[in-house]
Amino acid sequence: MGETIRLLRLRILRMVPVKTRLLIQTWHIIEKYHVYEADALQIVSAKHIGAHKLYTGNKQVYEIALKEGINSIYLT
Repeated sequence: MGETIRLLRLRILRMVPVKTRLLIQTWHIIEKYHVYEADALQIVSAKHIGAHKLYTGNKQVYEIALKEGINSIYLT
């Protein structure tokens, strides 16, 4: 938890509250790309806040984020 707090303070990490509107948008990503709910929620949340970059170790999330217009960085 300490690392999370440090990343939040440095403004590298941003936590997005889950709201009904985001969950509804998540279904579009799930249906379109056949991904897990949590993965779709990450993508929708990044779009919602206008994230400059989405860092992920999940290649599928990386590829979908790029298709959805999010600057995604794949961590290998």
